[in-house]
Amino acid sequence: MEKWALVLVLVLVLSFQINYVSAEENASITGKATSSGASLTIVVIAAPSLELLRPVNGTYLIDENLELNYTALSADSVWYSLDNVENNTLTGNILFNTTEDEHTLRLYANNSNGLSSKTVTFNVNTTRLEIDYNGFRGSGSEGSTDFLKYSLEELEDFSGLTLKKGSYGQIYFNDKINVSDDEDSSDNFVNISKNVIISSNHLEINTTALPNFNKSATLYLYNLSFSNPRILMNGEICPPSICTKVSYSSGTLVFEVTHFTIYSAEETPSGETPSGGGGGGGGGSTINLIPSFEVSPDEIIVNMKQGETKERYVSIKNNYTKILSFSVGNTEKIKDFIRINEPSFVLGPGEVKNLTIDFLSKESSIPNSYIGKITIEADKIKKEILTVVNVNSKRNLFDVEVKIPSKYKEVISGDDVLAEIKIYNLGETGRVDAMLDYSIKDDEGNTLISASDTVSVETQAGLIKIFSVPEGAKSGRYVFYVGVTYDGGLAISTDTFEVIKVKVSYREKIYIVLILVSIIVIVFLIYLHLRKKEAKIGVMKRKLEIRDLMGVGR
Repeated sequence: MEKWALVLVLVLVLSFQINYVSAEENASITGKATSSGASLTIVVIAAPSLELLRPVNGTYLIDENLELNYTALSADSVWYSLDNVENNTLTGNILFNTTEDEHTLRLYANNSNGLSSKTVTFNVNTTRLEIDYNGFRGSGSEGSTDFLKYSLEELEDFSGLTLKKGSYGQIYFNDKINVSDDEDSSDNFVNISKNVIISSNHLEINTTALPNFNKSATLYLYNLSFSNPRILMNGEICPPSICTKVSYSSGTLVFEVTHFTIYSAEETPSGETPSGGGGGGGGGSTINLIPSFEVSPDEIIVNMKQGETKERYVSIKNNYTKILSFSVGNTEKIKDFIRINEPSFVLGPGEVKNLTIDFLSKESSIPNSYIGKITIEADKIKKEILTVVNVNSKRNLFDVEVKIPSKYKEVISGDDVLAEIKIYNLGETGRVDAMLDYSIKDDEGNTLISASDTVSVETQAGLIKIFSVPEGAKSGRYVFYVGVTYDGGLAISTDTFEVIKVKVSYREKIYIVLILVSIIVIVFLIYLHLRKKEAKIGVMKRKLEIRDLMGVGR
């Protein structure tokens, strides 16, 4: 019986894998709807959607292996010309060589609906600045910023700078940094390899040589053997005002610092609290499996016109065993659009409250997307609801919708995010050109990436937009913004996605579940087998006892 059950489990696992792989291989991206859940339907009612991602307008420090990076959706053919010399057909992103001087690159894509083009002008100056970062290039340094990929103008105001040494650690700067300048700005040379040290349990920056790197950062120390580490600054315990512990798991310590010097870690002596305050510790820490309260939903997106008022509801449940006092607030950027009717209240154990929140837009409100958070605090725990208030112009000739497919709702830094955009012409007759603005913003409303385009719409248009999340982008939720501007009016739509540290695919999730189920079944079968074996042994013992008694009786 047990053998047959085990065989059945294995057959089910293999059958699911074969069926899933078959469905995944047969799925395709076409202009028609398909029945496979892995497919994506794209309807394009316009010329190709063309984006020229690199090069950008600016000065490059190399004349070899420059990136030509683009996206061209629904294009029959794509080509480019450099300095009007000749047309070169493209089938994907390429690296190209050029010379010192100013250059103009033109990118084209066409289909049966028309031609799209993009133009960029850039300079090449290989003597303007030299950056030595060989210590953070090649094998073991994957994920580090590749400085020569960027223009000088980008390096002068760089976001998301990341330096990584494979098995030792990583530095991610939270603030923008001017990479192009150091202690001696006259030598046109920045030595990152020499002045940034990432080694075993050691993170150090020589801020005398690199003063612009003396900024707040998130630090990672890998392969630590401590059970409950505390953070050290220059060999001494780092105060909570400078170091904030984020997490410690599987030998990786993550913490934030306000400025740079030398950071390391050591084991926390028994009975002492780890330095740095903040997040969870390693071994020996206590985890509260049931949070003291729940909040739903975790995000709110409100679309309204100037002069409109809307209501939204937030559910709050007290999971604790005692009465909790709650306070509700909001961050600065959305304060003019929110009215909280009950900013403070009390809930008993197990009680639930549905809180009404009014969203108001004045006639004089400036059309824009306002991003912030609603905060709910109790029992020294604060929870946040990502809140996006989209204020549209009162009179609009266009409407717009944006949707991020579920496949792109969770990504890791460096991944692409795809958005499906639909634009509707509500009033004008004939084909009209409107300005289309896109951007990715963090949960504080800060813009990471932005771009603009002109779209021609007769009645409606559908297109796909792809952005690459910057390498080293912090984990958290982000907002994909789309705005259509025409004749002084602005129509807005937004959707959200999350940047996570590790992405688990749907197939991997299914495999994990199947493996767990298989393990449970196998353990249960072993248990049954052992029970039967014990029962047989018991029967044999009783037979022997009876036989012995019969022998004594004789």
